[in-house]
Amino acid sequence: MAEAYKAELYDSGNEEPAASSPINSNVIEPQSLWVKAFNQMSSSESATLAPFHSSTDKQDVMPMLEEIQMELKHAVASKNDSSWTITWRGKTIVLRDVAMKIVQWVDKFKQVGDIAIQYDPGHAALPWAAFRFVLQVCMNKQSMVDAVLIGLEKTSNLIDRCAIYESVYLRNINASKNLAKAILQLYVAILKYLANAIQASRGELLLSGGV
Repeated sequence: MAEAYKAELYDSGNEEPAASSPINSNVIEPQSLWVKAFNQMSSSESATLAPFHSSTDKQDVMPMLEEIQMELKHAVASKNDSSWTITWRGKTIVLRDVAMKIVQWVDKFKQVGDIAIQYDPGHAALPWAAFRFVLQVCMNKQSMVDAVLIGLEKTSNLIDRCAIYESVYLRNINASKNLAKAILQLYVAILKYLANAIQASRGELLLSGGV
């Protein structure tokens, strides 16, 4: 189960977070691409994510991000570096490093997302709320942590990068429709992954894919 899952997810785990791009302050507020992505979920995915969607409407995402970082830092502090590893395709992956990369991606999102959050306190609250739930479950279930933590690192990477693209390119009235469509498709994939991970944590299905 975990092997097939990790194969889909371990792609850019060794990439270091890049510096945040400047924010375009001359913006046009678009309809949330996260809302559009949620509306494209299947009935089962929508039912899985609905509690996170309704509970995060206009919720300030910043306290949620702080909680995610605290959870990860606590996990890192409580783990033995030499034992918290997995082997994949002949490579040893140190999960402590993966966890700290998530902390860094969350930091980047906090910087980039600050402008968007001023206009919309609930911006990207849905994926982060689902992300936090999966993280908490995986930390409590040792059988899930190896497969899920790598997927969460890539998910946080993508949420951060797309926040940059939205802030720099999509908040202008002349923004590319093709770029907006591509980001929407990525948001759909992220939400599907999170819905899949939540269902798997509840024993509703086997983990079989990723973003």
